[in-house]
Amino acid sequence: WRYASWDTTADEFHRMARLWRDGEGRLAAFAIVEHADDAVTLQVRPEARDLEPAMLDWAERRYRDERPALEVMCLAGDAAREALLEGRGFADRGPAENLRAYDPARPRPPVPLPPGYRLADLTAIPDPATTYSALERAAFNNAYIDERWFRAKPSAPTYDPTLHVVVLSSDGAPAAVAHGWADAATGTAEIDPVATHPDHRRKHLAQAAIVEAFVRLAARGVGVVWIGSGPEPNPSNRLYDSLAPERKWTIHLWSKPLE
Repeated sequence: WRYASWDTTADEFHRMARLWRDGEGRLAAFAIVEHADDAVTLQVRPEARDLEPAMLDWAERRYRDERPALEVMCLAGDAAREALLEGRGFADRGPAENLRAYDPARPRPPVPLPPGYRLADLTAIPDPATTYSALERAAFNNAYIDERWFRAKPSAPTYDPTLHVVVLSSDGAPAAVAHGWADAATGTAEIDPVATHPDHRRKHLAQAAIVEAFVRLAARGVGVVWIGSGPEPNPSNRLYDSLAPERKWTIHLWSKPLE
């Protein structure tokens, strides 16, 4: 989050997150928004769920003078949080995101690439700040993704260029990516982003990159890999479902007017 936001100040980061600690100083819960206008995400240890009312109190105070409504994310089927939100005047606005968990060691056949394409990682790209950022900038149609954005990411503590899997086209340019981020302390990982350049879509390139990322993550001892996606009918869901997730969750957006 921080390393991919080159123009955000320390004060702005502090204003977008709040932490709660237990009596031993261990992180028990936190509330966070990734960007200034995003919904609030509440992350709580299972034994600390009694903090959730206080977390919502903070969020309502924090955003009352800045937003007409407060939006909060909630896993579908989380009866405790759903009841809490409904009791506080929130309404369920429907699915906002999907989350899947994968076993990276599960056997999956390699995905054949069209002639001229090959799997690699960022160690094979001479000038990734320029060439790689061009891939994501085009894939997401986002001018913010530039050389300044890229140069901060490799300084992140868990960045590993060999997990930054790419598919290269015949001219050596990055055509697709599945970027793995592994956490050795927990044996878990996330793949984010997954993207394909508009000029190279519908060739199963992203699928090939994800399968290769699974192989590399499993080799590092990762037992669970997470991938998030947009809600239906986001076309990426067909790809992620085809990769045999162990479990899938739907996250709903709940909203409450702030008066």
